[in-house]
Amino acid sequence: MSPRFRAAVSPLVHASSSRVLPKSLIGRYGRSGSQAMPGEEEKLLGIVLERLRADGGRMTKKREQVLRALLTFDRPAAAEEIRERAELPASDLVTVYRNLETFERLGVLQRVPLENGTQLFELTAPDEHYHHLICRECHKSERLDICVSHEVVRKAKAHGYSEIAHLMEVYGVCEECGGRR
Repeated sequence: MSPRFRAAVSPLVHASSSRVLPKSLIGRYGRSGSQAMPGEEEKLLGIVLERLRADGGRMTKKREQVLRALLTFDRPAAAEEIRERAELPASDLVTVYRNLETFERLGVLQRVPLENGTQLFELTAPDEHYHHLICRECHKSERLDICVSHEVVRKAKAHGYSEIAHLMEVYGVCEECGGRR
């Protein structure tokens, strides 16, 4: 991994992760506590490439830069952080957003909405998604290992809806921040 990808400041950090690969990909593309191996990154790139081709798209240089930058985060990240890690000029922020939307449509990325309206982005295992507990004070994020999607989809279909999606994040004050009060 290039040293240029190592430093970044983020408003959101995972509580128990020091991995380079996102927690969502550990087990499929990495090992707990280890650095991402080039072959593991290539597996995800291969999946994205297959899905892009099936969708009529292709892997552009900037798209690959954005994807490789996403692979360096162990937590949800803002588009501006992703742009910086991809070493793209500020004028390419719109390109970053377009690529993030493409990855989301391909089922390998999800948005993590914050209470203030900020959108963060996180790579996921293909066609999976996650919910988070987010501290209002320190912005620490912890993954929730539950999903209510089956019940939500069933209820929405009963009301005649299709193409259903949902977002759910839980906000509160973590134990550490609560203890400082």
